[in-house]
Amino acid sequence: MAYEEMDDPAETGPPSGQAQGDQGGAARHAALAERVMQLIEATNVAATDAILEKVIELLRPLPDDELTEVCLYQARLSLRWQTDFCQTYAMLSAKQIHELAGSTSANANATATRWAKQGRILGLPTGRGLRYPGFQFRSDGRPVPEMEAVLATLEAAEDPWGVAFWMDTENALLDGRKPADVLQDHPQSVVEAAQREMEPVA
Repeated sequence: MAYEEMDDPAETGPPSGQAQGDQGGAARHAALAERVMQLIEATNVAATDAILEKVIELLRPLPDDELTEVCLYQARLSLRWQTDFCQTYAMLSAKQIHELAGSTSANANATATRWAKQGRILGLPTGRGLRYPGFQFRSDGRPVPEMEAVLATLEAAEDPWGVAFWMDTENALLDGRKPADVLQDHPQSVVEAAQREMEPVA
């Protein structure tokens, strides 16, 4: 997917004439942050560049100060990264997990829902509902057992997309490989990398 170059707002600086000491700024920025997060979580994960540009355009009526530009820049990157993530990995629905696991339950959502509540699998909110990355499942459709420890260590319940980002990022502790690519063959190594990630910095 081709993306155009973007200026980093930290380098370009604030727009001229920016108001100083705007008492209403904090409230506007809080509202902006909430709106950005809602859009990110609700965006169709198969969105094209044109759709993503439209999402950003919808935010434009907000005040055009430096912090707003930074938030817009970060929102654009987040939206595009989430789209790329969902195009890179198999993103399974609850029904697909039900079928892969050979569940006999009449409720097709039961298996994925139970595993997610137990903290055994990572569920990601998308515009099409919760989706579950395929790299965390074995060939028999059941979760990689060590994934539970990874999710607990990285506090996935608080930030599921943050964990997805970590799984998709090259890790020096895994010889420069991504945790998502290592999980099947060396799951304990991924657990240990997650534990190191959460160690307090000395």
